[in-house]
Amino acid sequence: MFSKFGRDQMRYVKFATHENLLDIAAHAKIGVEWHDNDWTFAEGGVGDRIKVDRLYQRHDLAACVSGECDDAVFFDFMDQVIAQTASDKLMVIHLVGRHFPYHHRYPSAFEAFKPACNSPVLDTCMPQEIVNDYDNSIRYTDDVLAHFIETLTQQTQITSALIYTSDHGEALGEGGAYLHSTPLSMAPPEQTRCRFSCGFPNPALRLLMSI
Repeated sequence: MFSKFGRDQMRYVKFATHENLLDIAAHAKIGVEWHDNDWTFAEGGVGDRIKVDRLYQRHDLAACVSGECDDAVFFDFMDQVIAQTASDKLMVIHLVGRHFPYHHRYPSAFEAFKPACNSPVLDTCMPQEIVNDYDNSIRYTDDVLAHFIETLTQQTQITSALIYTSDHGEALGEGGAYLHSTPLSMAPPEQTRCRFSCGFPNPALRLLMSI
């Protein structure tokens, strides 16, 4: 996602020893920040040379009452960043999004699809319960993104652009496959095909959000 290397060329050492998109933005005098709610922050060395803020470690916040932080952890933080932005900035907001266990990714008020699998052990749930649980987490992510868009729409002191993209697919039991990160040679298409969506086209605050 951040590299000039294609999939066939990608190796960790090669990537870690070459500058990536964020390094180039920094050379262009754009302030670069990485704000993370997923414990695999800046995986692969992409964030080695930029400021990284691990929001998932702030367990005193209201969004972190379950021991993990849901993505509402970004809400107040967004207001602060906008108020403090005085020059061009590119921010990566790495959502925890829809990583398993899915029922940890949304408040109970967003459990619209029922019954949902509320277990960390998938084989204790029926297939439709797993799908319902995942769909509830998607519904919550939609709400989080709507909040970001509304926040940016209402402010007047900066021109902003928001790009939202997924970093992997997710299998929900199709063909006996679950979750993600199966080796490419045997991974089902549900894990390897990502849909990209862009929104809020407008340039000093740029947010690149990954889930």
